Amino acid sequence: MILIGARNWRQGKSGRWLRLVVIGAAVLIFFAQAFFMARYFDVTMDEGTYLLKGFLFLKGDYQPFEDYGLWTNKMPLAFYIPGLAQYLFMPGLQTGRYFSIFLSALMLIGLWLTVRRNAGKNWAAVALLVFALNTGTAYYYMQAITQVITAALLAWALYFLLGEGRTRLELGLGALLMVMVVFTRQNLLPVLPLACLFVFWQHGWRRGWPAIIGAVVVFAGLHLPYWPNIARTWLEWLPGSVKRWIGYSTLFPSAGLTPIARQKMSFWSRFFVFWETYRIFFALQAGALLAVLAWPRKGHWKSSADFKSAVFCGVNFLVLLVIHFWASLLRDECVYCYPGYLAFFLPFGIIFVVLCLKSARRRLLPVAQGAGALLLLVSVAGLGYSAYKPLQWVVDLQVPRVRDLRIQPGTIELWRLLSNKFGWAYDVLERMLPAVFGLACGGLILLAVWAISRWGRRKYEWKHTAWYAALAILFAGNVILSIPYPGGAKSELNCESDILASHEQVGQYLKSVVPAGSLVYWENDVTPLPLIYIPDVRVFPGQLNHQFSKVVGGDLDIVARKGFWNDELAARWALEADYLLIADSQVERLMDQGILTREMDEIGESPITTGCREKSTIHVYKAR
Repeated sequence: MILIGARNWRQGKSGRWLRLVVIGAAVLIFFAQAFFMARYFDVTMDEGTYLLKGFLFLKGDYQPFEDYGLWTNKMPLAFYIPGLAQYLFMPGLQTGRYFSIFLSALMLIGLWLTVRRNAGKNWAAVALLVFALNTGTAYYYMQAITQVITAALLAWALYFLLGEGRTRLELGLGALLMVMVVFTRQNLLPVLPLACLFVFWQHGWRRGWPAIIGAVVVFAGLHLPYWPNIARTWLEWLPGSVKRWIGYSTLFPSAGLTPIARQKMSFWSRFFVFWETYRIFFALQAGALLAVLAWPRKGHWKSSADFKSAVFCGVNFLVLLVIHFWASLLRDECVYCYPGYLAFFLPFGIIFVVLCLKSARRRLLPVAQGAGALLLLVSVAGLGYSAYKPLQWVVDLQVPRVRDLRIQPGTIELWRLLSNKFGWAYDVLERMLPAVFGLACGGLILLAVWAISRWGRRKYEWKHTAWYAALAILFAGNVILSIPYPGGAKSELNCESDILASHEQVGQYLKSVVPAGSLVYWENDVTPLPLIYIPDVRVFPGQLNHQFSKVVGGDLDIVARKGFWNDELAARWALEADYLLIADSQVERLMDQGILTREMDEIGESPITTGCREKSTIHVYKAR
C-alpha cells in the first residue's frame, strides 16, 4: 500500500490533486490551531514586554540600551518588529498575536518555496503537513514573541541562499536577512558567520563577496546608534577569565546584579524539560536522528548543491541546539525555555531532514538498524516520562491484589501495590511507571515491525521495510504526541476562556480610571501589557520585566541606570507615582512590605486578566 500510494503521489493529475489536498489540509490545520490558541491560551510576560517596549521605543519615549531606560535584554528588532503592529494598529494582545500569525504565514510560504525548489513539490507538501500536525509549532508561532520573527526571517534567508544559480541580488537579500536574524536575537549569532562561509563554499568568492561585505557593513552599522551599551550584549557571553582581562565589571558596573527570578533547578526538572522538548518537536528531532542514520552515500545526493545545503542546515541546527542545551539545561539560564528555544531555528532542522531523507539510503545498514532500535526504545521511554500527566491512568491502573505471590480478592492501584511491596515513594512511581509503559510500547513497536517485515519479505518480497517503518513511526508519533488537541504538551495552558477579550476588558477599565500621562507604579506576575491601553502612560522602566529584572541590594543609581529595580527603589517609586496598579496576587505582600499604605485610596479593581489565574485582577490605588 505504501508503494502504491507513493506511485500515485508521483503520477499526473492524481498526484497534483493529492498535493493540493495535503497543502490545503496543512494550512487549515495550522491556522485553525493558531487562531484557537491565540484566543484561549494563557499569556506570558514576554509577550507583554516585547509589545509594550516596542511600542514605547517607536513612540520615542525610550531608546534601546539607553541609561535609566527600559531593560534591553534582547537585540532591538526583538522589540521594534512586534511593536510595529502596536504602533500602526490598535494596541493590545489581539493585535500582537494576530500579527504573529501573519508572520507565521510568511514563514510557511518561505519554507514551502525553499523546500519545493530544493527537494520538489511532494516533499514540500509533506513538510507542510508534518509541520501543521505538530501543535508545538502553532503554540510558539501564534504568540507575540520572537520565535516566529526569527523563523520567518530564516525561512526566507534560506530561500535566497540555498541551491544553485543564485544571483548576487538573492545572495545579498539572504545575507541581509541573516543580519536581521541576529539583530533580533543575539543567541542566533552563529548563523551569520556560518552563512558567510556557506556563500563562499556554494557560490564562490566572485559571486559571494558583495553579499558578505554588505552584511558585515550593515551588521556593524546597526550597532552604531546603540554604542557602547549594546556591547554588553556580546561581552556578557565571554569566559570569566576574558571578562576579567578586559575589565568587564568596570565597563559595565551592573554585571554582578542577578535577578531574583533565576532559580537553581534539580537534575530531574532538567531531565523532564529535555524529554518534554523531544515530545513537542518529535518529528524534527527524531527525523534528524534518522537522517544521520540513513546519511546518503556520496553518489546518492541529487546534486552537490543538495549536499552542501544539507551540511549547512545540519551544522546550524546542531550548533544552535548544543548552544541552547548548554545555556538552558546546563547553566540554568532558563530551564523551562528550552522547548521555545528550538522554535527559533526550526527551518534549519526541517530543511536538513528533508534534504537528507530525499537522498537517503533506504537499505539501512545493520549497525544503523540496531542504533535506530535502541534510539526508539530510549525515545519512547523518555516520552513516557515526559507525558506522566496524560499517562496518570497507568499509575492508577487497577491490578489484582497480591500477597506472598498469591492473587487476593479485590484490586489495588498499581503504584500502591509497588509502594507496599518495595517502599517506593509515589513521586518516584508517578514518573517511573509512565517511562516503563513507554519502554514496553517501544518493545511492542519493534516486535510489530519485525513481524510485519518478515511476513512482507516472504509473501510480497517487500524491500526497505525498516526504512518505511521509520517514516511511519515519525508520522504517527508526530500526530499521537500532539494529542490532546489543541496544544499537545502545552494543552494545560488552555484557559478555556477568551484571553483576548479579558485583556481588552482590563485595558479599557484601566483607561477609564487612570488619566492619560499618569506616572504608574506597577507590580504584577502576569504581563505588563495592560499598561499599553493607558494613553501616554509613564512607567518606572525596571518594573516591566517583573521579578526577572528585580535584584537584591546593589547601588541604587547603577540598578536604575541598567533598567533593573530592587526593594529600595520600589519604596521610592511608590511615593513618586500618581497611581499604583497592583495584581491581586501581590497585594498582601506589598501591604506587609509597606509599599501599600492606608494613605492610598483604592479606587477600583479590574476584571481578571486571564482565566487561568484566579488572582489576576488589578487593584488601582491613587496616591495622596
